[in-house]
Amino acid sequence: MSQKKEMKSKSKSKNEGKEVKEVKKVSSTLTLWISILLIAVVLASFFTYIYYMKVIYPKAYRYNGFDFYKGDLVWTTQIQVGDQLYIIPFYHHPKDLEDIPVEPLIEKKIQQLNASDRIFITLDPDLESKAVVAAVELSRITGSRYKIYNIQTHGALTRPSAKSKANAINPLVTCANADNQTVVVWLKLGDVNVVHSKGNCILLEGKSSEDLVRVTDRFVYRLLSVMPN
Repeated sequence: MSQKKEMKSKSKSKNEGKEVKEVKKVSSTLTLWISILLIAVVLASFFTYIYYMKVIYPKAYRYNGFDFYKGDLVWTTQIQVGDQLYIIPFYHHPKDLEDIPVEPLIEKKIQQLNASDRIFITLDPDLESKAVVAAVELSRITGSRYKIYNIQTHGALTRPSAKSKANAINPLVTCANADNQTVVVWLKLGDVNVVHSKGNCILLEGKSSEDLVRVTDRFVYRLLSVMPN
């Protein structure tokens, strides 16, 4: 009798051992498949991100063949000049500036200048700092900062300043100073947002200082052929 019990006990232990082994085997297989699945998800996410950044994202902000990238404060695009690639910042995407009219072929007034000629970017001394920043960004395009136009570009004021000594540094320049060797770009407040000219004087008019930034971006896009029309 005791022998039968002993045989039953051994048989039960053997069966329990097999069950434990089978559970461990199933558990190992499950762990393997979970690991493979996680790796597949990570790889899929990685390649999806790469595809989005390389293909989808640029196309979403592409304009006239130029890829734009949105930062916290500015948009940037790449401009090729010879062998040099420049990253140019803008405050507005060109799509947002299509409502601003620009005089046809106005960019020719800048393009016809030689390295020995001059550009004066002038404005009222009482304009807000935003307009001054817009003037500085324009000067980087026409001047030597990016070697795009590389024309002598100077800051100027349209009248003396009663609040600062800026007129001691900047000459007083208006459209009256424009001639065949000197282009004047005048940032001024007006009733509409528009880019037009009087002779060799280019007028960037905006209804506010913020609009002057928009109008200046619009003009620069024309100079770089990003917005040719």
